[in-house]
Amino acid sequence: MFKILLIIAVTAAIFCLGFFIACLFVACQENELPDIVDIEMGEIIKSKAQKI
Repeated sequence: MFKILLIIAVTAAIFCLGFFIACLFVACQENELPDIVDIEMGEIIKSKAQKI
């Protein structure tokens, strides 16, 4: 009985660790993309510079 619970616990721990690593990987890729607010601010600055 104890071995079954140990196997289940180790499997769950490995699954959670893999999920955590996957979340970190996706968050790292997500941070490389520019935010929509940054793009909008860039367009506003460019349009004002063109008007001048």
